Amino acid sequence: MSSQEATPYWNVNVPPSQQTKECPAFLANCNAPDRKALSVPDEQFHTMSWEDVKEVISMPVRYQYARRRQCQPLIHTNDNTGTNDLAAFKRQPSDFRRYLAFLAKIKASHGSVLEFIMKERVKWTDTTPQAGPFQEPSMIGCFRPKLSG
Repeated sequence: MSSQEATPYWNVNVPPSQQTKECPAFLANCNAPDRKALSVPDEQFHTMSWEDVKEVISMPVRYQYARRRQCQPLIHTNDNTGTNDLAAFKRQPSDFRRYLAFLAKIKASHGSVLEFIMKERVKWTDTTPQAGPFQEPSMIGCFRPKLSG
């Protein structure tokens, strides 16, 4: 495969010695946006600047103040609003490929990401609430990691 256009999306950012003729199973059912993202060489990927990030997540100052006071903003304006489009945050294509491979491995071994988190990360076997929110110490532990001293 001599030109970038001829390289299938599953082989972009993959060393030539590891490229395959057939699409790996974990990438076979990718939707069009994911295929497009995987088709971008890492060198052409645009890493967001801090200004880009602020534009995506920012809210108008008046709205932030109103939210802290838990009331509706008195003036709703479109000036200085962020897009709040979290989909704008993208992984570098090679990282995205590794992430999809990791998800496929987790789903194959545990059935779902939720099952993996419950069994392996928080070690929950029973999800029946035992107390109100944040009242059961064993539930709080999953949110605050134990630090070794």
